[in-house]
Amino acid sequence: MRVDMRTLVRLMLVAAMVMGLTTCASAGTCIYGLSGFIETPDDTTAGPSAVTFAGRYVADLGDSKFNLLSYGGTVGIVPKLEVGAVGLDSDAPGASVKGILNVKFRVVDESLDRPSVTIGVVDLANNLGDVSRGIDKTSMFLIIGRNLSSIAENWGSLVSTPLRGTIGVGTGVYKGVFFGVNWSPSSKIEIMGEYLSEGIRRGGSVNAGVRVNVFGGLSIEVGTLGFKDLYGGASYSLSMY
Repeated sequence: MRVDMRTLVRLMLVAAMVMGLTTCASAGTCIYGLSGFIETPDDTTAGPSAVTFAGRYVADLGDSKFNLLSYGGTVGIVPKLEVGAVGLDSDAPGASVKGILNVKFRVVDESLDRPSVTIGVVDLANNLGDVSRGIDKTSMFLIIGRNLSSIAENWGSLVSTPLRGTIGVGTGVYKGVFFGVNWSPSSKIEIMGEYLSEGIRRGGSVNAGVRVNVFGGLSIEVGTLGFKDLYGGASYSLSMY
């Protein structure tokens, strides 16, 4: 698996042009194949019979300078429950394609007086350790999510566009604390930021990205892991009804 840096540059240029031509965010998946941000899940789940296919390429992952291709998708089983699966293909010496199977369930919906609560498991078969050494446990997580728009509005004395935040704890790739925010300045654009104390880069990492809905269920995405590695990709969502 080889993709050169020029491919990533082209992806970023395409995203920039699309952002200039559109006024609009589309739900997407994280690298590991669950609805979410970049590496971390959020508190959303795919609707029943909703399917998302996604592929991403991460260039120069971590200090070992290997690249990573992620491809797969998620499907909504029943309300609040989704499952996902991706293949992770690394060009690190001796690495092979590893399948990652996940499940995610929103236990409590958000209301005016309480945040949402979501739980899940990434990598049920514990294969991530073969992609990034040291991740030797299945990655379980618990997330609390909240709409932050009203807080931002009061703080800034301005009418804010949709802003959501999550904070979570977990094991494996989510060992320790992680949190994320996404801001939708329009209906087709989603700006994401997150922090992981572990992550696939095996250390505290601040990641950022932009997800743009091109048309219908098709979105493209570009960003950075730790402001060192670039990633880009696309996803397509549809309903099986």
